[in-house]
Amino acid sequence: MLLKQYNSLPYQQIFPKRRIVRHPMYTGFILMFFGLTIALGSLYGLIPTTIVTIIIIIRIPLEEKLLHEGLEGYTEYTEKVKYRLIPKIW
Repeated sequence: MLLKQYNSLPYQQIFPKRRIVRHPMYTGFILMFFGLTIALGSLYGLIPTTIVTIIIIIRIPLEEKLLHEGLEGYTEYTEKVKYRLIPKIW
């Protein structure tokens, strides 16, 4: 399993850039979807953007549960980096 490969290193050594939010790629992905909706000037673009955002919000706690169970040092990492997706909010 992929998680076992990383158990020998502290989590901050594996992902040193994740010090503000724990899921920066998800944040960027959501911002990209909203940006595309604005750029296209279509309200219909809000439909897939909303669906993707909801899926990501549901996925994050499930993913973190797996990481807590399978990745050594992830619990300490979550104590240092408090926010999952948006700084100072969640």
